[in-house]
Amino acid sequence: MTILMTGDCRDVLRDLVEPGQFDACVCDPPYDLTGKSRIGRHRLQSTGGFMGHRWDATGVAFDPATWDAVKRALKPGSYLVAFGGTRTWHRMATAIEDAGFEIKDCLCWLYGSGMPKHKSLLKPAWEPVVLAKKRGQGSINRDACRIDAEPGRDMHGKRFIDGQFLGEAAGDAIAHTRTDIGRVPANVILDEVAAVALDEQTGILKSGTINGVYQGFGTKGIYGDGGKSLRQREASEGGASRFFYCAKADDTERNRGLPLGMENDHPTVKPVSLVQWLVRLVARPGQIVLDPFMGSGTTGIACDREGVGFFGIDLSAHYTEIASYRIRGDAPLFADIPA
Repeated sequence: MTILMTGDCRDVLRDLVEPGQFDACVCDPPYDLTGKSRIGRHRLQSTGGFMGHRWDATGVAFDPATWDAVKRALKPGSYLVAFGGTRTWHRMATAIEDAGFEIKDCLCWLYGSGMPKHKSLLKPAWEPVVLAKKRGQGSINRDACRIDAEPGRDMHGKRFIDGQFLGEAAGDAIAHTRTDIGRVPANVILDEVAAVALDEQTGILKSGTINGVYQGFGTKGIYGDGGKSLRQREASEGGASRFFYCAKADDTERNRGLPLGMENDHPTVKPVSLVQWLVRLVARPGQIVLDPFMGSGTTGIACDREGVGFFGIDLSAHYTEIASYRIRGDAPLFADIPA
């Protein structure tokens, strides 16, 4: 299911969305970089929003009521993922927390191709990504997001194929053998420029094959058996960046699916691979993800590739149209909601 709507997300969520309708929220709200500060002073000379876009100077992401509307639309135990700007994300995080979410982590997306937005600012090289949770039973899908994951089993005997958990291997004699399902993911992600810089410092590293015994501790042990578990892992080679890497969106990715003569002019397009990983972290196939700040539809593309339903909202009909072209294989339903 893919539904795209044009309008103010607060109106749409209030008037057209039932409580507890969505399983997760993955979004990239306006950073409000050039609007007014909390005490009413202008941060920069311009007050028209980032690169002249007035939608970036509304303060919508700093309003707890916005996130309260998102929380109402999520099921208990659901997760919220929200990108932020380095100068303003603290206000977004505070608003999210004030709305009743629990802040679980802050991921760091490092990149090397940013540009200063003002002569008094440093070159930007990272963006924070807030991970928050609505109260209730629920967990992130960490095993499906492991780095360099391959089909196999983990130490608990859980079955995985292509990163998908298929259930316990009850009674299986080889429940504690495995082919490597990958490293536990970190809360740091790199683009290609940052990855090259890291690899220049670390050089090419090689991890040897592990084929031995891992001794557990206590009555249950580190991996739950209280005794010895066979640990196997194939050797791998490369720079340290291979554990954190994600390329930025290039022109081909930005404009894929658009008709001739149309260009994706959205100024803050995120890489699909990054958003796809985030979608996989908080949603499973068959579930539905909300994006109240859809932009040009990257979250929708990511959801389509992950087999996850998508409900996107954007204030701009122009970007809703671009998103409809970019989201592959979907037939969006449009509705205009008064701002």
